[in-house]
Amino acid sequence: MKIPVPSPYEWTARLKPALFTLLPIFVLVAVWVPEVWTVLGALGGLLAGCGVTALLAQVVRHRGKRLEARHPEIGPHLSTALLRHGDGRIDRFTKARYHRFLAAKGHELPSPDQERDDPADADDRFRACLTWLREATRDEKKFALLLRENIAYGFRRNLLAMKAIAVPILVACLAVNAMALWSRWPDFDTRAWAAAGVEAAFVAAFGAWLLVINRDFWADASLGYGARLLSCCDMLDSAATKKAGRKSSRVEAAGG
Repeated sequence: MKIPVPSPYEWTARLKPALFTLLPIFVLVAVWVPEVWTVLGALGGLLAGCGVTALLAQVVRHRGKRLEARHPEIGPHLSTALLRHGDGRIDRFTKARYHRFLAAKGHELPSPDQERDDPADADDRFRACLTWLREATRDEKKFALLLRENIAYGFRRNLLAMKAIAVPILVACLAVNAMALWSRWPDFDTRAWAAAGVEAAFVAAFGAWLLVINRDFWADASLGYGARLLSCCDMLDSAATKKAGRKSSRVEAAGG
């Protein structure tokens, strides 16, 4: 059975959040029931071949999209906000250059007065620009940095979306591990010492889930992706200029 290979985006942005969510269970089994681990390893390959990993990826994606819908100000709409005349997160000279490029591609961008008078219409125009820009930057090799930012955004969004599941699993595993350790007291063996290390790791992971994986963690990646997407205007403009230059040179050469 051939196991499908996930894409870089699917692996990092979708499967890793799922694996981080389930990791405490795997670690608990590896420490306390190691003889089962070999069976789980073989079973994991079988499940991957049957499409379970693909299902996990889709579940994580679904939860991530639901989170995005509840917080549109952090998701893709943040890129729209970056294009607004009244948003100061990109300097006005750079933003003006992006606007000129998009206008040259046939997009009708609002003036500052139009944006102020009808912000909903202005955002619709900006979103149209971004839809075109995303389609124009599909080449993963040419726009590798954009892909990297997109993967980071998807990973953080989906990790936050899985938090409501991951934290209860982690707490349950922490409690089970603590009870198993207590049952070994005071006769600690090698396995018990390993479990004590795992308990410390569980506590650290619990702190990370509570303190690090939050809306700010996600919003930072969203801002990074939005800024990188808009910076592709310069790349596309430069590529178009070079292409026009080569075409002009060929025409001149043909004319003698």
